[in-house]
Amino acid sequence: MTEDITSQDSNELYSINYSFDLENAVILSLEVMNKNLGVSIFDCSTGTLRILPRDYMLNVKYDTKNSIYNGENNYGAEINLIIGQLLNDVTPTSCIVSSRLYECCFEYLSIKCKTINCKLELLSNQYFKKLREVSTLQFGTKEQNFLLQNLIAKKDNETKCTIATVGCIIYVYSQNMILDRISDQDTETNEDIGNFINNISAIDIKDKMLLDDDSLYSLRIFPFTQMIGCDKSISSGFGSMLELLDYTSTSYSKSLLRSWLTFPLTDINKIKRRYSMVKLLTEDQNSLLFDELRKYIKQCPDTFLIVNHLREGKETLNTWLNLEKFLSNGLALFQIICSFNNGCSNNLITQIKSTINNKTLSHMLNTLQNVIDFELSNEVKKVTILDNVNERLQELRILACHIEDLIVEESNVTENVIFDILTQEQRTLIQDITNDKLTNVFFFPELGFLAAVNTVVEEYFCAFSSLGWEETLRNESHVYFRTTQTDCLTERYGNIYTTISDLEIEILYKLKKEILGEAGLLCSYFELIGELDIYQSFARVCKDQNYIEPELSENNCSFEIVQGRHPLYETFVDNYIPNDIILAGGNFKDTEWKQHGTERIQIITGPNASGKSVYLTQIGLLVYMAQIGCFVPAVKARIGIVDRIFTRIRTQESISKLGSSFQLDSRQIANALALSTERSLLLIDEFGKGTDIIDGPALFGAIILYLANKKNCPRTVACTHFHELFNPDVLTTNIPGICHYRTEILQPENIDRPDNMSDENVGVTFLFTIKKGISRNSLGIYCAKVCGMKQQIVDRASQISKKIDEGIDITSEFETIEEVDMEDFARKQGIIKSFLSWDLDLESNTKSDILKKKLESILSGDAVPMATNELKD
Repeated sequence: MTEDITSQDSNELYSINYSFDLENAVILSLEVMNKNLGVSIFDCSTGTLRILPRDYMLNVKYDTKNSIYNGENNYGAEINLIIGQLLNDVTPTSCIVSSRLYECCFEYLSIKCKTINCKLELLSNQYFKKLREVSTLQFGTKEQNFLLQNLIAKKDNETKCTIATVGCIIYVYSQNMILDRISDQDTETNEDIGNFINNISAIDIKDKMLLDDDSLYSLRIFPFTQMIGCDKSISSGFGSMLELLDYTSTSYSKSLLRSWLTFPLTDINKIKRRYSMVKLLTEDQNSLLFDELRKYIKQCPDTFLIVNHLREGKETLNTWLNLEKFLSNGLALFQIICSFNNGCSNNLITQIKSTINNKTLSHMLNTLQNVIDFELSNEVKKVTILDNVNERLQELRILACHIEDLIVEESNVTENVIFDILTQEQRTLIQDITNDKLTNVFFFPELGFLAAVNTVVEEYFCAFSSLGWEETLRNESHVYFRTTQTDCLTERYGNIYTTISDLEIEILYKLKKEILGEAGLLCSYFELIGELDIYQSFARVCKDQNYIEPELSENNCSFEIVQGRHPLYETFVDNYIPNDIILAGGNFKDTEWKQHGTERIQIITGPNASGKSVYLTQIGLLVYMAQIGCFVPAVKARIGIVDRIFTRIRTQESISKLGSSFQLDSRQIANALALSTERSLLLIDEFGKGTDIIDGPALFGAIILYLANKKNCPRTVACTHFHELFNPDVLTTNIPGICHYRTEILQPENIDRPDNMSDENVGVTFLFTIKKGISRNSLGIYCAKVCGMKQQIVDRASQISKKIDEGIDITSEFETIEEVDMEDFARKQGIIKSFLSWDLDLESNTKSDILKKKLESILSGDAVPMATNELKD
């Protein structure tokens, strides 16, 4: 691990050998000091800086010498959990971290950054001490300046890590700007470069649910695999929650939706605020307004891009066209929003009505349309100022129109001068050669008015100097002259076009300044429209899929879901079988919860392919959907708030992850046990299957007992095939706090008996429902049979399984070779000896059909060795 630094001198300008795209980079900076974690993110394309309002306080510490982090007594697991979610949310192009970062975190970041194609840089601590750079920042709104002043005021305690990351970003970015200007040979390198940050906003991870990469992967929150276009079963459904819920229209709202999916809420009031919007948009009485709402949202262009182009002086015709389009659609959208019969006093509709001044938007639109001729601008592909906007500009434009007449007149005069000199024969010849006019007059901003003469004239008349004409430039078709008449035009009218252009620039500058004065309003409105876009997307899905609003509990550790459905799987099948989910865990603060008859652990057993894993992920997704603010697929749902979801469902194996499958599974469980609280949800699917038949069940049983004895036990749902655990002397079925459920099936008796397995009509009917009780058979052999396993293997497996069930020692039972097997072995040994003793050199002239018959005879065991020297044993 090395630092990419060439000098320790903090005053040296070019001490960082590290560059990135100054226009499109997204930089994430990270610093850790003791229990404080600081993060800031800078988006170069929009000039937006996002910071934590205060450092995140770490609280889960590994305290075992045999931890998965090499015995380090640190907060590495919790840091990885948080920064993993931030990377999934932001997907930066550059990640800058302090050398204080734990080694386990740097290793995690290295792997994570490779998967998202992000450049990871480890910098010395000195680059996280550039606090002076932060104090030079200044913003246009009170809210943004308050956020900045809070960051500076609390730099010695609550924001010491976050402000360090901001200073590092500013310093590194500034040095890259200087190097970039020097490489472009820009002499203005002393220009203030601290103005590249246009906006500042907060990264809010307080009151947010934390999910690690494994949970996001197992619950299929984001697409992890590319859909196969030719697979009709896949194309007819949704493979991830992002695909299911994304009906948004703008790039900003798509980015915001991804952030919502990455960080579900834990604040019950914020969640209910989202529910009120989804409920409002799904009401039948608002269906017409809903359609109009979607139409105008879709037509709103990116206002952040418009404002940044205006601020940076990069505005084009499209910038002004998009601004006019946003204001027009924004006003129409505001009218629709005001038309909703909103019964909630604290939702987005209320916020838009109270914070957005439609009169200001209307004034901006009128000002814009009274300055720019958008119809003509579209035709000429250039920003055109309307007439009568400026009195002086109007006078000059009228005069410029008069100049056009003067140019035509002067062009005719110049041509008559030449014709008067030429003979009639020369005139005729020239006119035969070219049908165009011989002369014309043009205006060049740098040179003034010039007379242009067709080069054909030079063949018959070369004495232009005798007329007092001065050649200025030429091309293949024309020679350009300064004449007495053109000099008069230049002297009188030469500056008119420049003056017109300057006046137009001045008018646009004043217009731009006025628009930028309301930039905060424009950006705020666009942000609110982006949020509204997500609500309309949620509403569309909830209405199409028949979702219901769940009831949330802040104090109760429980799940009570009636006829819950899996939101993804139900999109692939015509008739999805719902299931109830009941887990009553009592009050979160109750440390004696299991003595009060409550249950926080649910163990699911059942045959293979009976729906256990689907049920497991269904629980996680219903909780997840409820806390992103979306309705859920169920008839009724009451859910206790979850602060973290941990899973051991699918193992993400890759060459970048060193270790066996069981090691990766164990690491997932270790993290879950260390980081979970009484408000967490733990989903375990067949942990222990990756090791031997003694260690696997032992570990699974130990984990369940450990959780059952925890005062702050998380809600846990676990599936297993280790039926031997549920015996009186191991993991009894009446342990307080644990309830047992099984997947229900219809099966004939003795389905695994060898004689039954040969009957094609024998089968199991999977009902895909969950009932109380314990399943004692996984029906693994039957599952293998219906999956196409050879009948010979199925019969042998059934035979061995039957002997195990009868308590027979398999090792002693099968260690003696039976007489039939000995005879078969002797026969095959004879075939091998016969083949090896066949001297093919003597058969070089033998016909191929005879050789084929001899080979068949040998392989059948009927032949004798064909060589005189028999092989010895």
